[in-house]
Amino acid sequence: MMKSPATIFLISPATLLVFYIIWTLFDLLQIAAFTVALDITGCSPEQARFLNSLR
Repeated sequence: MMKSPATIFLISPATLLVFYIIWTLFDLLQIAAFTVALDITGCSPEQARFLNSLR
């Protein structure tokens, strides 16, 4: 039995939302790791801003 186009349309946005949430979480994790690394190395805020602009 074939799925109706309506069913496919309902599944699609939900799937995209899940991927978006995962993508955002990875991005936040990367920012957190970057911040911790700067903290450990004792970077000044100016250096941190410069390094962050290179990302």
